[in-house]
Amino acid sequence: MRENELKEKFADRRFTTKELFEFYNELAEGELKQTTFRWRVYHLKKQGLIKTVSRGVYEIGTEILFIPKLSKDAKRIFRKLKKEFPYVDFVIWETEWLNNFMIHQPSTMNIIVEVESDLLNDVFNFLYSNEKNVVLAPKDNISTSYMLKDGYSTIVSSLVLHKPTLQLDKFTVPKIEAIIVDLFIDEIILTPYQGKEKVNILENLFNEYTIKRSTIQQYASKRGVLDKVLEFINEETTIKF
Repeated sequence: MRENELKEKFADRRFTTKELFEFYNELAEGELKQTTFRWRVYHLKKQGLIKTVSRGVYEIGTEILFIPKLSKDAKRIFRKLKKEFPYVDFVIWETEWLNNFMIHQPSTMNIIVEVESDLLNDVFNFLYSNEKNVVLAPKDNISTSYMLKDGYSTIVSSLVLHKPTLQLDKFTVPKIEAIIVDLFIDEIILTPYQGKEKVNILENLFNEYTIKRSTIQQYASKRGVLDKVLEFINEETTIKF
């Protein structure tokens, strides 16, 4: 694998699949086969020698994925919804996941339930009858004040098609890249996470975890906020995007 030479060659910078192929092709006796190269990349990633930054772009280091934990309340709500609406897709997450990456801790802890817009009112009415502090995704300052005042709320919001998600056991949650993009879209729901705290969240996430830039770009583009996201990251943060 020539680990030391690899680390020395690509230390402190990103490199492409083409550059990595050329590196190993120069070391090979004869022309390096693509199949051999693909296996080599697979093993480099498996051993934690390189990590994927975006499609076809790598850095030296181990891939560390952001794998959140759902609270008992969130799991209970999700199970209740799936029992009542067994054929409906739900995505659930908690704003508390962002708290460790902030300086000033918000006084709220919200569970966000996302469901397709056609069923928004049905799901809201069901939860409103069975849970405390349930609000429909706020669209104005009055709704926001109500949501923040109670300190703990379950917020029912519209689920966007093709949102990047992952499975935690039987629970569907958004990938951290999707949450990052949502910080630029759901600014009313996520009021405590704006401004300087958004800078803190993004910088700390990128420093601690492997954040897939290509996933952010694809999702932000579909949501129509790619320019907004890129401008903020490039001008307000120290992140190399």
